[in-house]
Amino acid sequence: MKIVHLCILISLFLACGKDVKKSSTAKVQNVSAIYSSSILSIKVFYEDGAEPYVGGTIVLKYWELLQKNLEALFQGRSSAPSLSIPKELNEMTKISPFFKASWSLQEVLSAANTLSVPSTPGTTTFKIIFVNGISDQGAGVIGYSVNGENLIVIFKDVVKSTSVSGNSIVPNYVEQSTLIHEMGHALGLVNNGLPMINPHQDSAHGAHCSNPNCVMYYANEGLSSMRNFAQSAATNFSVVMFDQQCLDDSRQY
Repeated sequence: MKIVHLCILISLFLACGKDVKKSSTAKVQNVSAIYSSSILSIKVFYEDGAEPYVGGTIVLKYWELLQKNLEALFQGRSSAPSLSIPKELNEMTKISPFFKASWSLQEVLSAANTLSVPSTPGTTTFKIIFVNGISDQGAGVIGYSVNGENLIVIFKDVVKSTSVSGNSIVPNYVEQSTLIHEMGHALGLVNNGLPMINPHQDSAHGAHCSNPNCVMYYANEGLSSMRNFAQSAATNFSVVMFDQQCLDDSRQY
C-alpha cells in the first residue's frame, strides 16, 4: 500500500495523524535509490493564494531551516548528496489554480502528475505542492507525504489557521516544521525504509519517533503538538529539529 503521512490539527493542537492506505500492496520509501543519489533536488509548486512563506530574519531565512535539517541528516556520510532547495518565491513555480475546496489523495496525485520535473541521472527529485483548500481526511490536515511518489502536499489554509496571538511567525515555523517532518518520512524515517540504529519508533503511531522533542514525534491526542513544537522552535530559534537517533539512522545507513 502507498502510505500517506499526515500532519493533523486536532482542535487547537497540531499532530501527525494516522497513516492512510492507498492501495493493497505495502510500499515504503526506496531509500537505497535516494541515498545513492549525487543530488537531492526540491521542486516547489504553488497555487495563487497558497504561496509558501519566504524571507525570514537577518540571521536565517525560513527555507534555510529545511536546508540545514537535511544537511544534518547527511552530515558525516562518505557520500552525501548536494542539495538543491529553493529559498525565494522566484525560485518556485506558480501553477494554474485547481479551484478545489477539498482534496482526496487521488486528486493530489493527479495534480502532481501534471507537474513535470526533469529526470536527470544521479538526481532524486521531490515535488512539494502548496494548494488552497483542505484534505478530505480532515480540516486539520496540514499536509502529507506519499511513499513511493517523492511527493509532499501542503494545505495552505490550514497552515494559515495556526496563527497565534502575539506571535505572528508561528505559521511560518509550522510550515517549515511540517516540511521537515514530511521530508523525514520521505527519507525513510522512522523505520519507513531506513533501518534504525537503535529502537526509537513509536510503533503505536506508525513511522514516528518516540522522543517528544524530535520533529518526527507523533503527538498523541494533540497534547504535544506541531503547533506547540513550532512555537517553541520560533521562540528558541531552534534549527536542527531531528533528535540524535533520527540523525544516526540517516548518517549511518
